[in-house]
Amino acid sequence: SLAKNEKRTIEKNVKYIFTFEDLKRRLILSHRNFFFKPTYKFYDLCERDIQEAVNKILEHCDLKNIYVRITHERLVPSRDLKCLGQYSTEVPGLTYILSPSHYTIFVSKQYSSETKGAVLAHEIAHIYAIAKNIAFKTKSDRKTEFIEQMTDLLAICLGLGKLMIRGNTYSFVKDDKEFFGSLGYLKGDILTYAQCFLEYKLLNQEIIEIKKVS
Repeated sequence: SLAKNEKRTIEKNVKYIFTFEDLKRRLILSHRNFFFKPTYKFYDLCERDIQEAVNKILEHCDLKNIYVRITHERLVPSRDLKCLGQYSTEVPGLTYILSPSHYTIFVSKQYSSETKGAVLAHEIAHIYAIAKNIAFKTKSDRKTEFIEQMTDLLAICLGLGKLMIRGNTYSFVKDDKEFFGSLGYLKGDILTYAQCFLEYKLLNQEIIEIKKVS
């Protein structure tokens, strides 16, 4: 289980995310509309029509006039194709910026539909942050890691927590070898606590106390 200081950090960072105006506005949504509910049909789309799956997440996040193309081919970053985050040939998903309104998301085909759903949630959170001019600030020397962790939390605060949690662990077979691991930048128990904290606050109609991370 999580230590008290870990829980406090999660709560503080969730509150920090809701200091951004576009996130504050989402708090007026009903509980039903706030949370994305990944159904069997959605996960089926992740396998046979992942472009439609990403469109459903974009609609949920109210990302209008944002266009995302899905590819299963790893693209090499260039001057005209900027990669969000550190480029790697090992990660299951990457976002490439074509323009402020056009993006390409690479999603590896070797993972399960649940893991693909989590990849989409994290990458769409990156795009949401860009589209809404959300810049996470920290005094930490590990700024890149902090931003990625906050992007995981942002996905939860966008109501995509079930996608993140269900796809947090993965397994696949490659060259007759089976691989296991966990996805993302936050552990599964941290994602689960953040989701539960947010659900509790919204269900009880409590006003989230706004405090900026120091």
